[in-house]
Amino acid sequence: SIEIWNVTAAPALFKYIPGSPEASVEGLCWYDDRLFSCGLHGLVHEYDLNKLEVKGQYAVTSGPAWCLAANTNTSQIAVGTEEGYVCIFTILSDTLEYLRVLDKQEGRILCLSWTPAGDYLATGSTDTIRVWDTKTGQPTARMTTGRVERNKETIVWSVKITADLTVISGDSMGRTSFWNGVYGTLIDSIQSHKADVLTVQMNANATVAYSSGVDPTLMHFQLIKKNDGRSKWMRSLHRNASRHDVRAIAATKKPKEQIICGGVDSYLNISYYPKHFTARVPQLPRQGISQVAGSASVMLLKYRNYLELWRLGESEHQTGMLNSNLPLARDPIKLLQLQSKDSEEILCSTISSDAKFLAYATPTKFRVYSLEGCGVREDEETEPVPALSRIKIKDESGNVPLEMSFFKGKDGEYCLLTGSRTGSIQVYTMSSGCMYGNWSLVNSDLGFVSAVSRLATNDNMAVVADYSGNVVSIDLWKEKKGSELPSYKDATLTALAVSPSGTTCVLAYSNQRVHEIDLKTARFTAFSNGFNQKIHEDWETRRMAITEACYISESMILLHDDEYLMVLDKERDIQEPESKLQILENGSNEDSQDGCSMFDSTLGSSIGSRSSVMNVPVSRKCLRLAKIYHHLAGVHHVKDNAIVCVEVKPESIEDTLPPSLKVKKYGAN
Repeated sequence: SIEIWNVTAAPALFKYIPGSPEASVEGLCWYDDRLFSCGLHGLVHEYDLNKLEVKGQYAVTSGPAWCLAANTNTSQIAVGTEEGYVCIFTILSDTLEYLRVLDKQEGRILCLSWTPAGDYLATGSTDTIRVWDTKTGQPTARMTTGRVERNKETIVWSVKITADLTVISGDSMGRTSFWNGVYGTLIDSIQSHKADVLTVQMNANATVAYSSGVDPTLMHFQLIKKNDGRSKWMRSLHRNASRHDVRAIAATKKPKEQIICGGVDSYLNISYYPKHFTARVPQLPRQGISQVAGSASVMLLKYRNYLELWRLGESEHQTGMLNSNLPLARDPIKLLQLQSKDSEEILCSTISSDAKFLAYATPTKFRVYSLEGCGVREDEETEPVPALSRIKIKDESGNVPLEMSFFKGKDGEYCLLTGSRTGSIQVYTMSSGCMYGNWSLVNSDLGFVSAVSRLATNDNMAVVADYSGNVVSIDLWKEKKGSELPSYKDATLTALAVSPSGTTCVLAYSNQRVHEIDLKTARFTAFSNGFNQKIHEDWETRRMAITEACYISESMILLHDDEYLMVLDKERDIQEPESKLQILENGSNEDSQDGCSMFDSTLGSSIGSRSSVMNVPVSRKCLRLAKIYHHLAGVHHVKDNAIVCVEVKPESIEDTLPPSLKVKKYGAN
């Protein structure tokens, strides 16, 4: 699978392209706004970023492809293969055209890099680095890395080449080396790491180089000009970029200089320069990982290829000490586990508000089920076993949904709203034990130009967004498009919710802007205008983007990011920009002015240490934050004033990772 992140503001997962068991991604590269990949299947894939699927595939010469790189000056893409060939394609407006293959070399090509002009190419393999003239297809220089041990190969994992043919390499001996690509000689070799250097990167001006790898230290090398006019690469500062192997480094220039590292631990580690600051963004499923059937107190958890249904526990106590769990009158119970057919990845799933219907979709299949026996029985002595039966879908559109949500139609029947990768929506209606395609709106009706990214419903209104920033309301009872909502394309839309009455909706963006819109007038509400005019500096500079939103009532909105649980109370005064934000942190004893703790629990449960249920906070001002979780993966309204929070413990991620490099430190056992 492939994830596309927007890092212009707070890092936000922008798009997700699902993979398959047969797929392989060994290398990725951009050409303008087009994305290409290569893999062990021996193909170059180009992706349709509007429909989030493979757009075209092109075979390379001789077996698996390990690396690729594009050059914007010559509109060409080069691919390195298992058998030692470099295949060059010309990038046309809507396809790739095979151009030539360079002379075969011994051993697989593991990495390659273009000069900015596109006239030379550097490749790395076992024990050897070569510089190629792309016009003649022949090497102009061959550099041998040398071996520390006679029988142990030196693998060149990464190379970069500058305009003056200086080649920078990282190898399995932990060295970052600088070569003269004109004469094929070594300029300098620095023992920068204690283990393999897996990735080398340069900034946009080619004046700073970065390297990292199995030893996750991020090393900086600065190009210094001497008094005699000559230039030399010097090692400067270093930082700990991660706790595990770093596999890739990316450097951005706008809007600010950032170094982004990714590797085995699945975190995006973003360093800001010249400030000594690093943000760790966990790779969690940001959308649809969990849903709650509020009236039934049932939670649906989505994993990669299966679903779990849990009934939440309850407590008879109304209040308790901060940061403590209430005793449970009824424990949470796992009701069922539903595996996807052929273990395909589940793209989206949903459950009805009374836990009577469940639906999910994979890249090739769309399933709807009826549920019985999820409710609470007074004389329950044994664990409940819900009855699950598949519902036949008739008049299926053929477009596999990317988003879906149940709602009740105007006649009281259950309906299912789905959004597809073509930007269209389809509404199915339940009748006589079957789901029928009732009505639909195509992308031209909605004004969409890409796939549906988010949707939210109540029983009579829906709000749907696409990946291009377009947002529209839909009248579900009149079966037509309502209005086009104000377009805001300065940042990525990260959360969307509709009020219980269907009169307003809230939109959250990666630059920390929160907009509430009146669905009848398609204008910002008075609260929205006031809140954004007095936006707090501490709120605007938060490191994480809001990932989910929901309405507790017409006047109370619940938001969360990876670190904070946030409440917007529209009935209270908007805080002044210079005031201090009200933040409850773990271990704090702060109480509200009403004499109540930040959270008064009515429901309490723990599902595999992943979730807890609590009351919403009592706030002095309209905005209040709580920092008592590590990785918040979901927050949902259950019923009354109760919410359920889904937390992923950092230890649960760490336990699944392979061992990291062990380094002996002074004074440590």
